[in-house]
Amino acid sequence: MQQQEPPIRKPCVACREPIHQDAALCPHCGTPQHQSKWHYFTLSLKWIGGFTAILSLVIVANQTQELLGQWQNTQAAVSERVEGAKLQREIGDFNGAFQQLKQALKLDPSSSEARKFEVELAMEQLRIIMVVDQRFRHLEQPDPIKDNQLGLVLYRGAVSGSDKERATIMAHLGWLDILRHRSGVEGLNIDLHFRKALELDPNNLYANVMWGSWLPNRYNPAKYTEDKIALSRKYFAKAFQQKKQRRYVRKLQILAYQNHDLELLRIGHEMSQSGEFPELQPYPTQPFVDLISQSDQGQHSWDALTQQFSLEELLTLTAWLLAEYPELEDESGVYASQQQKEALYFTRGKVFADMGKHKQALDAFLKSQSLFIERIKFTSTRYAEKELHNLINPQLEALAKKLDILLKPALISYGGYANGSAMTAGLENGDLILFFDGVPLHSQSQLPERSSDPKTASIEALRSGKLLTIEFQANRHGINTRQILVPAALWDRKTTEMQGQQLHQTWINPHETIPPDAG
Repeated sequence: MQQQEPPIRKPCVACREPIHQDAALCPHCGTPQHQSKWHYFTLSLKWIGGFTAILSLVIVANQTQELLGQWQNTQAAVSERVEGAKLQREIGDFNGAFQQLKQALKLDPSSSEARKFEVELAMEQLRIIMVVDQRFRHLEQPDPIKDNQLGLVLYRGAVSGSDKERATIMAHLGWLDILRHRSGVEGLNIDLHFRKALELDPNNLYANVMWGSWLPNRYNPAKYTEDKIALSRKYFAKAFQQKKQRRYVRKLQILAYQNHDLELLRIGHEMSQSGEFPELQPYPTQPFVDLISQSDQGQHSWDALTQQFSLEELLTLTAWLLAEYPELEDESGVYASQQQKEALYFTRGKVFADMGKHKQALDAFLKSQSLFIERIKFTSTRYAEKELHNLINPQLEALAKKLDILLKPALISYGGYANGSAMTAGLENGDLILFFDGVPLHSQSQLPERSSDPKTASIEALRSGKLLTIEFQANRHGINTRQILVPAALWDRKTTEMQGQQLHQTWINPHETIPPDAG
């Protein structure tokens, strides 16, 4: 029997399973096996679509590369302008730096680099401007402050960032309000920004130091439940706890208390003890100078000093000022610090007297008196014309009684007429006149009046401990004097030259040989 050949098979056009070559439908997947003309049309469309997709991808890739290149160029231009702004900041050209940043933000308004540096630049410009409270007047401020341009920059920056960053910005907004207040803008709630800053970050350095600086300002109209000085002191203490930017904090602290000398005394002495920033160190001597005032200010100043400081502290403070107060010469060649030193020694005299240390008190008062005498050698100023009589002389009288010393009034030559016969004959400012024509001299009224009688007279005066005799025409002597108290022994002819020198050194020029009392 002849073997039948197997039927010829072909793969299904869809599932690729083998089927009979004449099969119209695939028994496996049911797909028709004869393709219509639409099949080829569809296939063509698929090829065209694929090609179009590939072409589109190529075009998009090219466009993306072009956009990326443009973005990179823009970012490079932005960075270039930001770096330029940083260089201009270094030389202090803030206006130029802001212009650079303006161009950068025009290129890319969303540039975080430019926005961040713009905020930093605005804050730095504000920190440079210190509020000096000498007397209240409208201060001419830079345009960015007057127009509140810096405020707009800072408000944009305060929208985002961490709490610490926002607190720093809010503190600078408060400082900006202080500057705007000084330029005449009214109705500003200056404390508001500082409060918000401290709510965000209680330890923020700028919020503490800037608010602490504003609180004691005499033109701060706000009312507080706590004393302004005490409150300010707390904020500065917090700022110092941060242990950074100490010079900046110290500078604002000194400016804040420039009208509060007692607080400056504490700060200055503290800085002296630590050796901190000697070029910034204040030397507030006005409370002591007020002690030798001819008004009620003297007693008021003494009360204020003794309320704030103990007697021992006052000795420490005056010793510090006497040791470190700078010697500044004025145009006349007289030490501008002379008045301050006279007042400091006078203060020490009062302190020692209150402590019952009579000898130290006497020495201090004599040093105060001697500085005045030393100064009138070089000037005819009428400063303190009544000081010695009204202030030091009563103190000397009281102490002399306790120390059993007999005092008498003597005359110090000062401000005499240069063409007068006495000055022409050799009398000098600062000479202690003891005798006129051999008679003890205790009052200006004992000197002759101007007349036509060309009588020759003589005076005996102590100069550096030596008794000098000077002859001149009495009718035009031209002598001016001030009265001081000295030991009666100076008129005793039995007093030796050495004794006279010792008395002169002790009562007239003690500051030349006796160092400041240590207490």
